[in-house]
Amino acid sequence: MGKHALIRNYVLLGILSMLFVAACSTAERSEEKSQDYAAALTNSERPDTERSLDPTRKPSEVLAFYGVKEG
Repeated sequence: MGKHALIRNYVLLGILSMLFVAACSTAERSEEKSQDYAAALTNSERPDTERSLDPTRKPSEVLAFYGVKEG
């Protein structure tokens, strides 16, 4: 096997390793998204102006992304 083929194989192995790690971290995040933020988002103390922006701001997705926990 030539030197260039060996380098190419190592690069391919590195890329595949990074893809595997990225897939694993994505799977963890999707499990964390199971947190229910409905109680906070439907709180009567939230202003109507904030609620009207919810469809574009997607607050439940943002809260899940940052990993906000109850309490």
